[in-house]
Amino acid sequence: MERQIGQRTPETGEREEAAVCSGCLYFFFTTCDVPHIETASLRIHLKAGSQLRPGRGCETQGGIAMETRLHGQTVSEHAAHPTAFLTMVDRLKVEHAVLQQQLKEIRQLAGELYAAQDCASGPCRLIELQDRVLLITEDLDRHSKWEEEELFPVLQLYFNRKLLPSITPSIWVMEKDHELARLFVQSFIDGVNGMAEPIEEGFMKEMAAQLIQACLILSEHFTLEEELVFPMTDQLLKDLDYFYS
Repeated sequence: MERQIGQRTPETGEREEAAVCSGCLYFFFTTCDVPHIETASLRIHLKAGSQLRPGRGCETQGGIAMETRLHGQTVSEHAAHPTAFLTMVDRLKVEHAVLQQQLKEIRQLAGELYAAQDCASGPCRLIELQDRVLLITEDLDRHSKWEEEELFPVLQLYFNRKLLPSITPSIWVMEKDHELARLFVQSFIDGVNGMAEPIEEGFMKEMAAQLIQACLILSEHFTLEEELVFPMTDQLLKDLDYFYS
């Protein structure tokens, strides 16, 4: 007897793997939750105690809070529905744009500090930059956690058998970028926490250079991720639209 797509098999009680749209659309529906996927992450793990230096008497503008807080869907069978997945794609693109803008502004401030010749305002400007870095780190952690737990598992289920071998080198590059950016960020945080006033011009330039490098690496990380992930999300949306039309 021929069973319908997604119907539970009497032998296992699980839903069958379905192939539709001439072999293009694969949904892997199971009775279990989608497993966690280990993949490239933008998460910046700061050492315990890394925080803004207190007691400096400097006024800062604070960091740039994430402008958009979209709540993602829980990864389950309904995540394959066009409306739910479209919401995830919209969130991905909005948060990438916001984070890229944050990185651009931090990089610009660090560049201005690197070019400065007067060290008198250096400590306050470094603390302002540190504040922004700590805030964007929180946003990066939140964004990365959402990608790893909700978005990437959906893409893995759909594309794993077809594309995983071809994208593995790109994932490796993103992981290495993440590790390198983390080192630069932590070095900057530690440097600002340990600076002694008055600071020297060489120290100020070194801290600014480390932050500039971290921002450049993270921006390139976003670009590579978008080149890898956006075509996958677009293809899945097209297939879902065809399947549900």
